Amino acid sequence: MLTNEEHFMSGLEKDFLIEKGITRVEPYHKVLIDKNDYIIKTADTLEELIKTFEIRYQVYGQHYTVKPPVSLDIDEYDKYADHIIVVHKETAEVLGTYRALLTDNVEHFYTERAFDLSEFKKTSGRIAEMGRATVVPNARSGAVINLLWRGIGDYIKTVEADYLIGCATFWGNDPSDTLKAWHYFNFVDALLKIETSPHDSSKIDNWSGLANTDKPLDEEFKGIKKNLPPLVKSYIKAGAKFGFEPSRDHKLSSFDFFAACKLTNLPDNLVKKYL
Repeated sequence: MLTNEEHFMSGLEKDFLIEKGITRVEPYHKVLIDKNDYIIKTADTLEELIKTFEIRYQVYGQHYTVKPPVSLDIDEYDKYADHIIVVHKETAEVLGTYRALLTDNVEHFYTERAFDLSEFKKTSGRIAEMGRATVVPNARSGAVINLLWRGIGDYIKTVEADYLIGCATFWGNDPSDTLKAWHYFNFVDALLKIETSPHDSSKIDNWSGLANTDKPLDEEFKGIKKNLPPLVKSYIKAGAKFGFEPSRDHKLSSFDFFAACKLTNLPDNLVKKYL
């Protein structure tokens, strides 16, 4: 419950947290890793939660079509989530975060707002959804995201997840980069065989027509790979597969692919590094 540490919050912030149902501070499953100058952990204080929602707003808030009353990125899924964070020991600054949702705690995942996962969930076992990935601008060298992946590795091992799922996001209103990514996923055999279609409200107009356009020349795929978002590159390295048809997120002005990674299929080098 929000019973302590409230002195640093404004009345608007407190009201917004309560409105969104954020009354639980203790995580469902704990992560705590001491790594050189950093601590990788699940947020377990109100102050850490506020900082987490603040840095998320720096990334996602700028894409809102309707702004919230405070600079916090919170939705209806956060009250069911654990929040994996990287904290700098000396400054106590939260440098990055991932949101973790488990089959145990939610009937429907965030990704199901856009995609029909009914067929996927029939055979997927225990699912851990990771989303709302955020790293503060001055820490985007790659070190913090690697630390976050270390935290995710510890988390999914603790909860014994079978699948890791999420969204691969492409920002903006132009689907051209999304189309290039689709061609690349097809080129490297990284498209899911199971149906995970977006809901009608999230469908991209004439996607089948766009997807049937001439594919890039073989020599162009190197450039497409280079320009993929860093997180998408990480998903590919982890052996993730992507849904055949992306969705349109009108709230955040972005395009998303459903992404799923079967944890028994993780490459050996990633198992050794993160698990």
